[in-house]
Amino acid sequence: MQMDQRSADWLRIWERKYAGAREKTLHVADGYDELTPGEFAEMAKLFLDLAVIPEKARVLDVGCGAGAFLQHVHGDCHLAGVDYSKEAIQSIRKRLPGDFRVADAAALPFDDATFDAVLSFGVFIYFDSLDYARTVLNEMHRVLKPGGRIFIGEVNDQSKMDRYRELRVEKEADMERKVIKDAQVDHLFFDRAFFEAFAGSAGCTVEIIDEETLGIPHYSCSLYRFSVILESN
Repeated sequence: MQMDQRSADWLRIWERKYAGAREKTLHVADGYDELTPGEFAEMAKLFLDLAVIPEKARVLDVGCGAGAFLQHVHGDCHLAGVDYSKEAIQSIRKRLPGDFRVADAAALPFDDATFDAVLSFGVFIYFDSLDYARTVLNEMHRVLKPGGRIFIGEVNDQSKMDRYRELRVEKEADMERKVIKDAQVDHLFFDRAFFEAFAGSAGCTVEIIDEETLGIPHYSCSLYRFSVILESN
């Protein structure tokens, strides 16, 4: 799938960020700069509790980055991950055991029904479009075993865009100017009905969780994001 300008700009940002990942803690390398290591670990545990990953499960992280989220998966699981950043994959291979590959989220390099759980944390906001996101969902569902669960965390809520603008626009503009020049980058927003419609077409059950209800006071992004759990029948 050909990468559009928006994705190319984001990829350049992340490649530069991951190029220095060895000198950073994992959660900072993966973009959670405003949190301390303890705060991120606490948040990751909260979200993984929602994901309900079985012991010894085969787990795929779509957009795994340097492994900040995936490192908190426990239960002697077999880990796998994909990311479009070569720098990210080089970094995670040095930090975590597992099968980690440079790949497009819309073309996962795995066979059908391979994984018990498929995760994607803080990634859908960087996608090109809803059409691209739908393709990624189809791929995540394709590689999921029957009865498995998909967990998608950190999705921007279309109904809370005004709150996002109040809390984030100025901060993100400053960040973008520091990281890359002449880039047209922004975040993608989703209506909850997008995931409900996918669940209906894929024959999955769906649960959508407002992250504002989870009580994460040190993380302002939770005020305008939700998480999605899809369970394959």
